[in-house]
Amino acid sequence: MAMRTGSSGPDLSWERSVLALLDDLEQQAEGLHLRERDALIEDLSHGEYGTVTHASRWHASVDAEVRVDLLGGLVVRGRVARTGADWVLVLAEDGRGWLIRHAAVRAVSGLSPRSLAEEATGVVRRLSLRPVLRRLLEEDPDVRLHAVDGTVADGRLLRVGADFVEMAAARGTVVVPTFTLAAVVRGQ
Repeated sequence: MAMRTGSSGPDLSWERSVLALLDDLEQQAEGLHLRERDALIEDLSHGEYGTVTHASRWHASVDAEVRVDLLGGLVVRGRVARTGADWVLVLAEDGRGWLIRHAAVRAVSGLSPRSLAEEATGVVRRLSLRPVLRRLLEEDPDVRLHAVDGTVADGRLLRVGADFVEMAAARGTVVVPTFTLAAVVRGQ
């Protein structure tokens, strides 16, 4: 087979063309690989994100300024001071501490985009609402209870049961199931 030669030597345009085609194919293959890898990473990320809990977002948001919209229409704005397994303490600008039950949160803005795994949280952050309510009873039993239906009850905590609080109110002693609580604030 004869090689074509010209005054400048062998014709390299065909070779350059083939090399350019191979480079292009290699770049396309690499791009396809990167897109497949990115899709896999995104799938894994979505799968991992599926394990993030509401509480873990709160745990990562201590000291964040938040707006909490509760069932019943109550809106609480303030700084996340403490968090627990099923509650958060938000300090409002007026200095009042709002003990909010996670299950009563309709929406919240201002949370950290991060999360904090339960294993990385301290003992206090693992406490449920019940021991916190008991402590509140010991320190300052005068409270205002905000229910998920929007009703409000002022009174003095008397006892904290497994799934209820008992309080002395204007109409006598009342028992309030904790699942109906949206928030508790000290004093009236």
